[in-house]
Amino acid sequence: MSILGLVLREIGRRKAGFVLACGAVALAAAGVVFTQTLSSAFNDALRRITLQMGRNIAVVPAGADAAALTSGESGSLTMDETVVHRLSASDVPAEHYMGKLQVRLTPEQGGPGILTGITADVGSVGRAKGSAKSPMGFEVRPGECILGSGAAARLGDKGKPGAKLTLLGREFTVAAVPGKGGAKPKPCVAPAGPVDDLRIFVNIKDAQEMLGVPGKIHTVDALGCVCPIGGSASYLTDIEKRIEKTAAGTHAVTYMSIANARLTARQGAELTQQLTVGALGLLALLVVAFYLFADVRERREELGMYLAVGFSPGRLAGMFLAKLVIVAAIGAALGFAAGTFGALKIDPARMGMVGIRPAVDWMTAVWAAAGALSISALAGLLPILSAARTDPADVLRVR
Repeated sequence: MSILGLVLREIGRRKAGFVLACGAVALAAAGVVFTQTLSSAFNDALRRITLQMGRNIAVVPAGADAAALTSGESGSLTMDETVVHRLSASDVPAEHYMGKLQVRLTPEQGGPGILTGITADVGSVGRAKGSAKSPMGFEVRPGECILGSGAAARLGDKGKPGAKLTLLGREFTVAAVPGKGGAKPKPCVAPAGPVDDLRIFVNIKDAQEMLGVPGKIHTVDALGCVCPIGGSASYLTDIEKRIEKTAAGTHAVTYMSIANARLTARQGAELTQQLTVGALGLLALLVVAFYLFADVRERREELGMYLAVGFSPGRLAGMFLAKLVIVAAIGAALGFAAGTFGALKIDPARMGMVGIRPAVDWMTAVWAAAGALSISALAGLLPILSAARTDPADVLRVR
């Protein structure tokens, strides 16, 4: 009889232990899939929330008043627009960069409001190496403008998409904020604070032409600091130094409340994921190891008979390895299905309220299978060695 046939017969004779082992591996796999699926959805929601809160780090010309620029003033110091691309091409760990050129508008100029020219949202970490990241901001086409919520409310019907607006003597068409992922466009930017709500966003080239500063910007917003789980305020300070070294003649300022909020939330999500996966993995390892040890002990006489009639130790080890592979495959499949189902169905109404939208992630199936095989291999190492080293003479003598 083949090894697979022997293994299936043994499984049929000891169903309870086999089911328990598969269940333990499935529980660990489900934990990996569940936490990874929710963690990915949480990080995506956190990215969107962080955008609404504002930037993590502002990069300004050396000597410029960062506080004044943050409040919407223009100042007299500018820097080259190429700073945006130098930062995005560097190893500075922020996910996105966006350059801005701004000036406060008087009522005669089309205000009150803050005319803000913005560059395209440029991705950095990963994206520059070919791993795409979705933009955190939006782009404005030449000749169009997008309004902050405060500016839209002030203008009323004159600020609705399709309306014409004259800014600094130039006519613009009010555009809607593009929807993401097939979402419906919005008439204006969502509320983001007393300053940003007054902004009137235009294409950077239009702003540079109107202000007579071709190729210049006032600030660069660094969005989405990539923070490790052991990150801290000192880590953010290191990022500031790396930015200033990469873009000479600039000064980086961290908005600590925003950066720390993102850092703390990410740390909490990652730590919870690691603890959950670690605990479930350890539980599965112990259960599978106990199952195999009990199997070897109960079948000691039978294993001795196999060896006595010509089975090699390697063939015996192969029987147990085949059983481990079956346990891992069934556990991974059940775990992926259960973990994904749980992540998608856990309180979808409340998840939707906070913008967490879990989705099926087929890469987690690969991780679940790898984890199930690893746990099974570790759990079965000692029992398999014990079975392979069984001495048929000792077993038969006892019998």
